Parts: sequence; structure tokens; C-alpha cells
Amino acid sequence: TIVHYWFEQIYWLEGETPTIESLMTSAPAEEASLLGQRTLHAAAESFIKAIESDAIQELLSKPEGKVSVFNEQTFAVRVEKGTDFANVSLKEQTDLQGCIDRLVVFYDNEGKPQRAEVIDWKTDSLDNVAIESKVIHYAPQLASYRFAVAKLLGLSASEISTFLIFVKAQKIVEVP
Repeated sequence: TIVHYWFEQIYWLEGETPTIESLMTSAPAEEASLLGQRTLHAAAESFIKAIESDAIQELLSKPEGKVSVFNEQTFAVRVEKGTDFANVSLKEQTDLQGCIDRLVVFYDNEGKPQRAEVIDWKTDSLDNVAIESKVIHYAPQLASYRFAVAKLLGLSASEISTFLIFVKAQKIVEVP
């Protein structure tokens, strides 16, 4: 929760990297007290290490052109009976709700959405084998996010990239 909170504060990486002390101070008090100082300090170290990695820096750096970031973007969309996504065919009309950690929308010169990136932060401690199984596990979640973004922005699914970011491993995995 705290690491997610710190990522929520970033629209684009600009300027100095926060210090461990500033992160610990900014952490939501209730969650921080549940963790304790040692674990909070380790979380801050992990967060800093992640945002200093080349791959995550590139992901959080502002690209050229018209682009917007929506952190912790909630959504609710109605999905019609018979719709297929995430290897499931819905047998009845369903309301799909969720919260996207980071949604980046790229626009054309007229302000019409052209493509989007869905980014989901994962803070598990995993090795590469475990990451592969987690990608499979989280794929339906990202498929639902892709579906919702496509519907809400009027994009095709192929115009939406979805990424799992394993913070502690500093690994970015695109989920097709």
C-alpha cells in the first residue's frame, strides 16, 4: 500500500530522487505504523532502487507529444452478454469495476486518444520463475483493464499496452 502510494505521487520523473527519510515521512501514518520503522525503511530503499533503474526511469519519463497520466484511475463499465475477453465468454451482462495503478494516454494533435499504457505495480519478492507464474496469474486482471480502457477511450485493444512492474526485481513485463 505504501509503495503504491509513493508511485501515485509520480506523474513524471523529474528532478531529484526522494530520500529514504522523505519517503518515510510522507508514508500514510496508519500503514506506516503497521509496518514499523525497519520494514518501512526497507520499502523506501526498494522504491528508490526501483525508480533509479533504467527501465523504470524510462517508463516514468515524459514522452514527446500530448500525453496524460491518471494514477489510481477507477472505472466501471458494463460488459454485454457474449463478450469475450481474458479467455472467458460472459454468459450474462456484467458490470466490470477496478482501479488502474497508472494509465498513460497518448493523444493526437486534436486531442483524440490514439493509444494507452496500463501499468500495474507489483511489490512481491519474486525470482524469474515466480514472475512467470505471476504474469499468468495477473493476465486476466490486465485483460479487464485493457477492455475497460478500450471501451472508455474508444480505442481498440491492440492500441493498449499492459505492463506488470515487479518493483523489487525492477522488472517490467508486457502482458499481451
